[in-house]
Amino acid sequence: MFEDKKEKYITALKEKGVTKPYQRCGNNGFELLNGYFRKTVQKDINTSNIIDTEGYVATVGVMCTNCGNLNTHLAEHLVKE
Repeated sequence: MFEDKKEKYITALKEKGVTKPYQRCGNNGFELLNGYFRKTVQKDINTSNIIDTEGYVATVGVMCTNCGNLNTHLAEHLVKE
């Protein structure tokens, strides 16, 4: 499923200006990682039990090709279908 949308994510990132140099090393190159990151969403920061989560959001990972810095972007915000 990810492979079907990979080019759409890359196009959306470029259209949104995610081509600027990374803050730490100044490199312009990036690579979209092959898959989704799942980030949990919780209503209470003090909840120690991960089972008490409200759900999750799917994100895509963008890695700097020089230093490996990793940023994530909400998948559904980039490509709406």
